[in-house]
Amino acid sequence: SSVHVTFPQPISLGGAKLNALDTWGLYFPKTGQIITSPNTDEFGLASITKLYTALIALGALDRPEVIAVPTKLPEVEPLLSLTPGSTISFGDAMLASLIPSANDAAVTLGTVGFDSWKGFTQTLGFTATILTEPSGLDQKNKSTTKETLLLGAIALQNLRIKEAVSQ
Repeated sequence: SSVHVTFPQPISLGGAKLNALDTWGLYFPKTGQIITSPNTDEFGLASITKLYTALIALGALDRPEVIAVPTKLPEVEPLLSLTPGSTISFGDAMLASLIPSANDAAVTLGTVGFDSWKGFTQTLGFTATILTEPSGLDQKNKSTTKETLLLGAIALQNLRIKEAVSQ
């Protein structure tokens, strides 16, 4: 269930000042309750996209142990400086896309099932999320606060992602 909270003046929550114009949300795992700001507009996902990419790749039926690095890679930092045509292990590509947020690793990981993103988001019941590419560099990757909070909760239920982000 979702609750929208409106307050006339900024409030302080854990040291952060929040106001009604900001997009923010809180998720309570024990109850599943989500509290979001009144601003429910979609926003650009940026590197949060890499979490989708990792979950989609982990769910791929034909998940390889080793991934070939594609010929077209982003040139925007952070990068692992992968060489097109070389290979990287699935686990290393996932870790590099999640921890240092390496864009070339995310694009490489995205070769594993990313084209099925629409089915993945529909399975989760997400209706606002749009993914155009796996690294988050395209500003057309968008979602809402609620769907982003739910993605985080789902990601932390995945043992491989939970281990990766807790390092």
